[in-house]
This record gives sequence, C-alpha cells and structure tokens, in this order.
Amino acid sequence: MEASSIQVDLGHLKVIDNRAVEEQSDIDARASTAVQRLVDELFQLPPDTAATEQVGFGRVVRLPAPIERLPREKPLPKREQLQTRWERFAQAKGIQRHKRERFVWDETSQSWRPRHGGGKARPSIHSKATEWIIEDKEEGPPGRNPFRRRKGSPESRKAAAGPTASVKSTKATAKRDRVREAQQKLSERMKSAKDALDHQLSIAQRSTASMGAYDRRIDGERDHRQRGKSRAGELNTPSQYASERKRALQVADAVLQGIS
Repeated sequence: MEASSIQVDLGHLKVIDNRAVEEQSDIDARASTAVQRLVDELFQLPPDTAATEQVGFGRVVRLPAPIERLPREKPLPKREQLQTRWERFAQAKGIQRHKRERFVWDETSQSWRPRHGGGKARPSIHSKATEWIIEDKEEGPPGRNPFRRRKGSPESRKAAAGPTASVKSTKATAKRDRVREAQQKLSERMKSAKDALDHQLSIAQRSTASMGAYDRRIDGERDHRQRGKSRAGELNTPSQYASERKRALQVADAVLQGIS
C-alpha cells in the first residue's frame, strides 16, 4: 500500500483514503497504515516547550490550521431589514417622526387640555367648555332641549344604542340557538357511532371458537361476551343406571319416530 495516496489534515486530526476497498481483509491493514501516517506527521511538528512544561509530562505540539473548512456552528447573522417605501421617501425628503404632545391649547377655555380622554380640548358635553349657541336642524315637539341631542350626551347615546342593542341581542340569541342545535346533532351522531362500534365489538369478541372466553381484553374495553349457564354433571353410579336407560330409550323413540 502506498503511503503517498493518503491525505492527512492535522488541523482536524483526519486521515483520508479515497481508494475503493477491494477485499474485506484490506480494511485493517489500510486503517493501521493511516493511523501510523497520522502519528508520524504529528511527531514531525516542533514541540511546544512552554505547554509541555505546563502539562508536566509527554510531548505537546500545536496543530496547524486545518485544510478543510467545516460548516458553521451557528447560523449566519440576519441581514438588516430593508426599508419600506415610506421610510425611503421620508429619508430622501428629510422627514422625521415627531411624537405628538399629550396636551394641546384649547382656544375656548384658553388653557392646555389633554388631546384625548376626559376634559379634552375639543368642546363636548363632558368638557367644561360652554357651547352657548348651536344650530338646530331637527324637527320635533316644541319646548324640547336641542343641547341634549348633541353627540356624546346620554340621551343621544341611548337613542343610538337602542335599536342596535336590540339587533345585537337578537343575533346573539340566534347564534346560541344554532350552536345548541349543532351540539345536539353532534351528540346524536357520536351516540350512533358509539352504538355501532359496541355492536361490532360484541361480534368480534364472540368470533373465536371459545366465544371469547380466553381472549385478553385491553384496558377500558367493554365485555360483550355472552356466557351460558354451567350445568352440573350427573353421577355415573349404579343407582343412576335406571334414569340413564330411560333417557336413552326416549332418545331412541324420538329418532325412530322421525325416521318413520
């Protein structure tokens, strides 16, 4: 065997012999040659005196850089997420995102008020701002208060929510009825399938010669086997000969009558 046909990678302590194996008996010899080649290459490396003194025994060498590159231990770092069309446009135009202030100036009350929530700057029925004049476009009975029909008042919310709440309640009731009907149908189908499965199981348990008497059941399996009543054997003694003779004659008479 030629030692020059063996490739040695000291960085990974790996020996490669790509030749095909012709006979099974050559495997041990080729393996011994490869190991011997690896040991010879290791002893040709210069010893590391400092590392040897630190270990205290033997011969320590530093392995060279590996020839073959192994796959990465960890995945490649993720690429930076590409900018959206708006982000590219904003960067090109110099547009910067600014956080909206929580408080804004209310011209009506001449004070700083929250942008949203209770007491917000926009005049409403809940704010302290006074709306002393509004335009009444709705027709109604005389003497009614048009300010109570403003958007946001309890009366307007009640009037707006009345029909909607009724429709939602009707839809919810119809939905519950449909769900209940579907559950009932599913329960009936499951009961029918369970009865059919029990019937098939009872047939399978009685399909053996022993009527399932010696079959092993699995955990949770119902026992559908039909067991007959055991009959006690009669004594075969001289005192019973007369009754036995009588039964035999009755059987013979029945057979002869059937033949005739």
